[in-house]
Amino acid sequence: MTTNLDIIPLIKQFISPEVATVLDVGCGFLDSHYDLYEHDLLWTCFAGKDIVGIDAFGPNIQKREQFGPKGVYLEMMAEDIDVLAPRDLVICHHVLEHLSKDSFDKVMKSILSLAKKQIIIGGPIGYVDNSYHVEFTGNQYEKHEIGLDPEYFKKLGFKVYYLPPVFIAFMDVAGAVSSAKCDLMDSEFPKVQSNLPALIDAGNTSDNGSTEGYTVVYDKDRMLESIWVAHYLIYQKFIQLADKSITIDICSGTGAGTKLISEYTEKPTIGVDYSADAIQLATANNSSVNTDYYRLDLNEYQDICKLKDVIRNGKVKQAFFIEGIEHLKFPYEIVLSLLEAGVEKVFISTPIVHDNEVNDEHFHITPFTDSYSSNFFDRFKADIVSYCKYISLDTIKKELDHGYTLDFFMGNYFTDIKPKCGNYLIKITQ
Repeated sequence: MTTNLDIIPLIKQFISPEVATVLDVGCGFLDSHYDLYEHDLLWTCFAGKDIVGIDAFGPNIQKREQFGPKGVYLEMMAEDIDVLAPRDLVICHHVLEHLSKDSFDKVMKSILSLAKKQIIIGGPIGYVDNSYHVEFTGNQYEKHEIGLDPEYFKKLGFKVYYLPPVFIAFMDVAGAVSSAKCDLMDSEFPKVQSNLPALIDAGNTSDNGSTEGYTVVYDKDRMLESIWVAHYLIYQKFIQLADKSITIDICSGTGAGTKLISEYTEKPTIGVDYSADAIQLATANNSSVNTDYYRLDLNEYQDICKLKDVIRNGKVKQAFFIEGIEHLKFPYEIVLSLLEAGVEKVFISTPIVHDNEVNDEHFHITPFTDSYSSNFFDRFKADIVSYCKYISLDTIKKELDHGYTLDFFMGNYFTDIKPKCGNYLIKITQ
């Protein structure tokens, strides 16, 4: 997943030493509890220069005035920047996609006329539905109205870098085209191309199906410890793909999976859940020297900020998200927060839901329907590592009574072919 850390070096390399004044069209906000300064374009690339930043959303301007960098920040619509004085460099990053077609034309003409030396423009490739982000931020200006075609900017004389799912475009003003017209993309992102590698590419496995050097305490009681027996098997599947690094287990429930992870990694493992009762039970029944539990409600903005602090302070490198993401309002924002905070691998299991189905059971707030999951997987370049078939608790109990071991369950319930009912198992790599 591309972040500002990928874009900042390109911007620094492009900026001319002669640039002294900067206009940031859509400067956004900097919250010291949410974004690190090293992720912020203004701080990393333009601090110390004469900055004017504009944003249509008043709270963003208030935070810029509080957290900086030093500059003049104005609450202003992008369509109105033509009243401002020209600046050496104009940057417009992740703004144009929020405009109507007519507003896009007007703002582009203003940018071309206001920039004396250089222009930087960035945004998503194509149209991306971000209605979840509007709800998350409370900022109505965040809604995506159009899709951006990087080829359009090439025709204007920009040098374009593709960093899927986004692009960044640079231009020295001498190469500008006088008339700017938007060639909007009619289509959305292509459907996800599933990557279905072998379930275990390398490494020996022991008789109980675990990775070499890791012994599972495998018995009926432990397998049935979770509310859903599928959790146990999915944890086992992801553990086979995981690193032996510090891990966070989100929506950890009573901690059965958290403890399982800690036994494999032999490193600190953090469990996070919104339920105080679940955290209490996890602490009482599934604690060890390598487990720790936090109560966080990830439907609340402040707790998402705290989650990032927990990850940074704990030097967490991988995250497990077993049948929990569908219970949250902001799946995209939370995964992005994990990656921004330093997590390198995210393992997610979530039920398969078809577009024509109504799935409101078990408080599913954001079911991964066919269309939603396709967009989500594309945005993060997620790999579908396997599918888990629907698991009946009664059937599992009978199979356990017949003496079947973990090898049977791992071979019988996971498949490369998408079942009608069951779970996605996906991996996102930073």
